[in-house]
This record gives sequence, structure tokens and C-alpha cells, in this order.
Amino acid sequence: RILLKRMEDWAEEHNEGWYPDWGDGDEIKYFIIYDNRYETLKVDYYSRIKPFSKLPYFKTEEIAEQFIEEFGEEIKEVLC
Repeated sequence: RILLKRMEDWAEEHNEGWYPDWGDGDEIKYFIIYDNRYETLKVDYYSRIKPFSKLPYFKTEEIAEQFIEEFGEEIKEVLC
């Protein structure tokens, strides 16, 4: 839970107040996925579907990439 809270706080700060608007099908929402084949984290996106995820969503791909750099190893260790 401590890791999830740290990640939520980081995302809130870096998203600068942005929260995904799931009612807006044109808005792109970026999130993190784990690729089992390559054992790596990647950025993916949706606009109309809200996938279930314990990880936060991001307003840009760049922020999502920074998130992987910051938390990637911990995410793989704890959540994968």
C-alpha cells in the first residue's frame, strides 16, 4: 500500500491536476502494462475503455515513461 500511495502522489504531481475524463471518448489516457513475453513495462493508451488497473493514468506518454523510470523495478518486484 505504501508503494501504491507513493505512485499515486507522484502521478498527481506530474499530471499537474489532470484526471482522466472517462466521459470524453476523444481524450487519450496513458497507462502502464506489463509484457510477460519480454518481462518489461510499457506504455499503452485508451480513450474509450477504462481498463482495471492499480496503477495511475497519465495525461502524456512522456509522463508515463518517466513513471516507469521512477518505479519500474519496484512495480515488477511487488506487482508482477
